[in-house]
Amino acid sequence: MHQSYEVGTAPTGHKLNKHVLVIFAGVIFVATRWSWLFGGAIPFIDHRVLSLIVGCITAIIAMCYCSNRIRIAVLALSIVFVGASGSKEAWRQVNIATLGSYRGPATVRADPEPFFAGQRVVLEIEGKRYEATAFGSLGRRLRQRLMGEIVLVEGTRSNLRPDRIKWVAPHHVVGTISLTSVSEQWSFGSPLYRSANRVRQVLAHSAEVMPDSEASLYLGLVIGDDRNQPEAMRNAFRSAGLSHLVAVSGQNVAFMLIALSPLLRRLRTWWRFVATVVALGWFVLLTRIEPSVLRAAVMAGLAAFGFARGLKVSPQNLLAGSVIALVFFDPMLVWSIGFLMSVGATAGLIALTPLLLSQFGQMGVPHWCALPLSVTLGAQLGVMPITLSVFHSAPIVGIAANLFAVPVAGFVMLAGLPLGLLSAVLPDQMLSFVMWPILVAVRWVWWVAVVAQQVSPHGIANFVGWTTVTGIGVQRWRRVRRRASVGPPT
Repeated sequence: MHQSYEVGTAPTGHKLNKHVLVIFAGVIFVATRWSWLFGGAIPFIDHRVLSLIVGCITAIIAMCYCSNRIRIAVLALSIVFVGASGSKEAWRQVNIATLGSYRGPATVRADPEPFFAGQRVVLEIEGKRYEATAFGSLGRRLRQRLMGEIVLVEGTRSNLRPDRIKWVAPHHVVGTISLTSVSEQWSFGSPLYRSANRVRQVLAHSAEVMPDSEASLYLGLVIGDDRNQPEAMRNAFRSAGLSHLVAVSGQNVAFMLIALSPLLRRLRTWWRFVATVVALGWFVLLTRIEPSVLRAAVMAGLAAFGFARGLKVSPQNLLAGSVIALVFFDPMLVWSIGFLMSVGATAGLIALTPLLLSQFGQMGVPHWCALPLSVTLGAQLGVMPITLSVFHSAPIVGIAANLFAVPVAGFVMLAGLPLGLLSAVLPDQMLSFVMWPILVAVRWVWWVAVVAQQVSPHGIANFVGWTTVTGIGVQRWRRVRRRASVGPPT
């Protein structure tokens, strides 16, 4: 965003309070995640539209006639009211599935993924989403389809198994469908989906010059398509603390905006904002509307709007505003692991990275080393509560692995998209030469993950590693503070 919007040159405007939006974001998260706490205390809580109207009217009255503290309290209560209502309504919709046989068109809402010898896909039928698993000829036909395309299917719809609800409910899947027929007839869907699918096909073609494993990692780094990654690669990245690299996030959005910045800077302020929003929306569709990309795109859109209006909006408020907007729009995001990790990592970068960078500077660590180390530690500490509670791991080796892998992965994210798109105009004989630097960079990232997996400690050893690093950091920080309090020698 700094490259695209020249933040320092924005006209002076109103500076938002640093903490109010952060508090509101926490309030809506708690109210949405634990809506059952408020259900008995709030009447007509199941009617989301009515609660939204009442909440907005209450907030407007508070803004007009109440003092500052009362206004904040009333706004927080309105957010609780609307957030809890939205959560209950979203779960109610998930629990309403149309059952029985079906024959007709179905829209593909998620690219098919390999599942043992078959394919697993999410289909939208009559406005509701169903998970389907197909084998044999049915699986082969579905494997060729992409998100947004429409196929003719026949099968029987049923409720979700209890063990699948927590994994697919955040994606608004309401049931399963056992397919008995998948027609070879299909359509492209809307022009917007067709354009995004065409770009993904071009990138997939450019990856054909690489071995299968490197090709799957390249597509994962550029557009988050990790469907064909071998299990050994997934385990290596998870053990090395590098899983975030193959999940598109704010870094991909930032590189996309940097690549477009020469064009954006030529536009007038509001046209620049419109062009940025269009580019962000299309990139979200290209990367399959992943929660982490949604968070990054909304955050970038708010920053663009702030620049256009001349507002100086802090990163904390940008993150909080994106959380509030997304949870209002889709309450199920608070149960999405990808969304939680994206928010946690961004919060760590905003809150912890500047503090760590300052401390490393006082310790005498060179800036070229202190900056990537601060970024890595800030992001890892931000997601640590989530990784510990969900995956029961937080590999200490991830600190070193990220230092070696992230800069090279950033090169793949920045250069991989434009170089991959050249395959649409270049002959296949030249494609191998053009993609050779990307292949080398992808292999480097994979080798770092494999080496880190081999040396990664587990269990008590990993805990001792984190304790040691924390102890050394605290000791060095106290030494620096002691020197600062004594002052320079006279």
